[in-house]
Amino acid sequence: MSVGKISEFKIHTDDWRLYIERLEQYFLVNKIVDDLKVPTLITVMGAESYELLVSLCTPTKPSEKTFKDLTAIMERHLQPKPSALAERYKFRHRKQATNESIAEYVAILKRMSKTCEFGLWLEESLRDQLVCGLSSEMIRQRLFAEENLDFAKAYSLAVSLAAAEKDAAVVEGSCKKQAEVKVADCQAMAGAWQRNASVATGDRAQASSGQSGVNRQFGQRAHFSTRGQQTNGQRTGAAARQPAAAGQRGQRQCSVCGGSHPEAPAQCKFARYVCRVCNREGHLRRVCPNVTGHHRVEAMTDMDTDDSDEVIVVSMNHLSVSDCKPIMIPINVHNKSLSMELDTGCAVSCISLELYQREFADLELNKSNVVLRYYTGELVKPLGVIKPLVNYRDRKSYLNLYVIKDGITLLLGRQWIAALNILDLPGYDEYMLGYVNSEDEGFNITEFSSRFSKVFEDGLGRFTGGQVSIHLRPEAQPVFLRARPLAYALREPVERALEQLVRDGVLTPVDRSDWATPIVPVVKKDGNIRICADYKLTINKVLEVDRYPLPRVEDLLVRLDGGDRFSKIDLSQAYAQFELDESKKVTVINTHKGLFMYNRLVYGLSSSPGIFQRRLEQLFADLPHVGVFLDDIIITGTDTRSHIENLHKVFDRLQSFGLRVKKRKVRVLSKNGKLLRPCH
Repeated sequence: MSVGKISEFKIHTDDWRLYIERLEQYFLVNKIVDDLKVPTLITVMGAESYELLVSLCTPTKPSEKTFKDLTAIMERHLQPKPSALAERYKFRHRKQATNESIAEYVAILKRMSKTCEFGLWLEESLRDQLVCGLSSEMIRQRLFAEENLDFAKAYSLAVSLAAAEKDAAVVEGSCKKQAEVKVADCQAMAGAWQRNASVATGDRAQASSGQSGVNRQFGQRAHFSTRGQQTNGQRTGAAARQPAAAGQRGQRQCSVCGGSHPEAPAQCKFARYVCRVCNREGHLRRVCPNVTGHHRVEAMTDMDTDDSDEVIVVSMNHLSVSDCKPIMIPINVHNKSLSMELDTGCAVSCISLELYQREFADLELNKSNVVLRYYTGELVKPLGVIKPLVNYRDRKSYLNLYVIKDGITLLLGRQWIAALNILDLPGYDEYMLGYVNSEDEGFNITEFSSRFSKVFEDGLGRFTGGQVSIHLRPEAQPVFLRARPLAYALREPVERALEQLVRDGVLTPVDRSDWATPIVPVVKKDGNIRICADYKLTINKVLEVDRYPLPRVEDLLVRLDGGDRFSKIDLSQAYAQFELDESKKVTVINTHKGLFMYNRLVYGLSSSPGIFQRRLEQLFADLPHVGVFLDDIIITGTDTRSHIENLHKVFDRLQSFGLRVKKRKVRVLSKNGKLLRPCH
C-alpha cells in the first residue's frame, strides 16, 4: 500500500514547482524507481493537465520523455522564469501594509526574494528591505541605531518593539471598571466637538443626580474624576486650555502631554515619547498638530482638588467633520417644523434645554428615570421628557422626546425611526439595507435574499441553458495582429487583470492561433484595469452580426403597463455569464504575456448585444409584466401581490439557470421611480 496521496494538479490555481516537490517526496517514501516516475506523474496529474502536457510535447508523446524533461516543459509553460531585475524592483518597493504584522511582512519578503537571484546578498537585502519598509517610524529609528545589525537581529528586534508598542497602547487605553447601572445606549457624532472623556463610577443615585456628565451628542464639554463627581463642567474652547485658578498658579498647559504642571515641556516625562499619529518624538497624540480640528478625546488631569485622580481615556477617532456629514430628516414636532439628525446609534430622541424653552415650553417636562450611556461609558441624566405629537409623512404618533442640558443638536433615535417607519434616506438609497414590512403582503427581504442566495453570490455566474455561438462569413480569412506596446507602469496591473480572468475561467492561455486581436487596457475609477479587445480590426469586419432588435422605450412601457411599483435587477458581468461554443477559437487576444482565448461571450463583439438580448427575452417570454433591456430586468405587477409573485418567478428562473446579479444594484418595490426598499 502506498504512503500518502497526491491530488490532481489544477492548472489555474496550483503551483507546479510545489506540486513536483511534493511528488518527489511521494516517490521517496514509496520507493518508486526512475522507470516508474513518468507513469506515476501521468497517472496522478489529472486529465486537464495531462492534455496540456500532450500538447506541449507534440509531436512526441509524454511517455517517451524523462521525468526531468516533462517537469521542465511544464514549468517553462506554467511558470516561465521572470526577469530578475523586475523582481528586484518589486522587492525594493514592497512596504509593510497598514494591517500587516511584521511576521507576515517578512514572510512575503522571503517569498519575493526567491525570484530575485540575490545569491550571497540575500540576508543583507532582506535586512535592508525589512528596515526600510516598516510602517512604524519609531521602530525604524530604533533599528537604525543598532550596530552590527543582521537580518535575524533586525527581525527579532522589530517583532519585540512592535509587541511593546501594542502593549503600551493597551495600557494607555485602559479605563477603570464602571459600576453596574441599568442604562440605555446612546451615541452619536455631532458637528464639531472636542471634549474631555470621563470614567464614571458609583451608584445610580450619584449618576442620576444633578451632575450628569458628558453629553457627547450635543457638544457639552466636561469630565469626571474617578469618584463620579463632575469637574470643570463649563470649560469650552480656549477657556479649557487656560491655567487653573486658585491652587494652580504657576502651572501651565504642557505642549507635550496636554496636561498642566509647573515643569517646562522639555522636562515633561512624556518628552521622549513618539507620537502615534505623526511618528515624531516630543509629544503625545492627543496634542499632535495633525489632529487639530478633528474629533478627538483628550486625557486630562483633574487639578481642582488635591485628592482627585487622573482621568485617562484613549483617542476615539480622527474623522474630520467634512468626512461625516449628518443625515438630516425634516419632521413635524408639536406643529413645529424641525430638521433632526438621524442617528441609528442613539436609542432615544433628544433636544437641548434651550430649544425646549423656546419652542415647547407649553408641554410639561416630566421626570425620567432613564440614564444614557455613551460610547466611552460615561453617563448623562436627561433633565426630563416631553411627549409631543410627531408627524412624519402619513404617520402620526405621540412619542417621548428627552431634554438634555447644554445640548446643541437635535437627535432622532431608533425609537422614533421604528415608530415612524423611516426607511428611505435621501442620498443614501444605494447603500441602505431594507426590508418590506407585513403590510406589503408579508414580503420579507431577509427571507427573500436567503432563499435566492445563489443568485446574490459574488463571482461569475454560468448560464446553464446552452452555449452561444458567433458566426463568421464563409469568405473570412484569419487575421493575426501582434500585441501592442504597453507602458511599463501598466504591465503589472494588466497582468493581474489577466490572471484574474484566467482564474474566473473567462480566459484560457493558448500556444497558437490563426486569429489574434490586440487589447486596449482601460483604467477604471478604482485604479483597476479592464481588458478590452479591439475586435473592430479583426473579427467584427467578417462577422455575421446577430441583429436581434433591442426593445424601444415604448415597447417596455406597454409591457409594464398597469404597474404601481417596480423592481430592477442588474446582472453581474452580464455577457460573461454566457459560455461560447467552439467558435471561441476566433476570440483570441494577443498580449505581452502571450495569447489568451475567451471562453465567455465578450464585450466588443458586434453580435454580443443581439445574442444576449435574444437569450434573456426567451428566458422570461412567458412572464407578464417583466421587461428586459440587455442586462437590466424590470419587474412589476397589477398590484403588490402579483408584483411579488413575478419577482419570485424571475429569481426562481435566474437561480435555476445559474445567473447572478449585482446585489448592490438590485432595487425592490420602488414607487414612482423613487427607491423605497433596496435589496441587500
